Formats: sequence, C-alpha cells, structure tokens
Amino acid sequence: TEGCESQPLADEARAAARTALRITDEQISRCHEVGCYSLLQRKLAGKEGPEAEATAKPFRLCVKRRLNKKHEETLGALDGAARKAELERLYQALVAEYAVLVARVQEVPTPAGAASGG
Repeated sequence: TEGCESQPLADEARAAARTALRITDEQISRCHEVGCYSLLQRKLAGKEGPEAEATAKPFRLCVKRRLNKKHEETLGALDGAARKAELERLYQALVAEYAVLVARVQEVPTPAGAASGG
C-alpha cells in the first residue's frame, strides 16, 4: 500500500485485524512491517548507495519509532550514542528476522488454481 514504509497501520485496520484474527497489537504491527519490508525489498532491487538509503529511510524510521517505544525503559537509561547504537542493533536483528520470514513465504508453493481465483 502507498505509504507503507513510513506509516503505521491505521487504527481502523488494526481494530479489524485484532477482531478477525484475535492477535495482539504488537503481532499486528510486526505483520504489517513484514509486508512493508517485502515491498521495500522489491523497490530496492537494482538500487545502491544514497538512492537505496533514501528509499529505505521511511521504513527504517517507522520501525525504529516502534522499537524505541517498546524498549523505552531500557533505551532511556542509555546516553545518546549508546542509545542510538542499541536501537540500531535492535533494528538490524528485527530486519534479519523479517528477511527470513519473507524468504520462507516466497518458498511456499501457491495452491493450484489460487492465482486464477478457483
């Protein structure tokens, strides 16, 4: 979806997912981020350097905002440089998880007839 890389999921969509799927807000956020990560990887294909960094920046900042909130107590105890370093470590670990998930999903075969709708 448009703005996926920089915007958290809308409240209405979050509420609908919570009700329909019976999952927590954190699980909803992570599912949304995995989908955004997958779209981002396609957008980054063939891009390098500053162009790739500029393309990835909105996603990175959105995820880091969520991580900063989630780990507020731990990160708040650190000074500026240590806080940034820890936030970056958390972000890189999460992106590594997302990369594994996206790769696994891409390996799953599509059931016969699913692409044609029946």
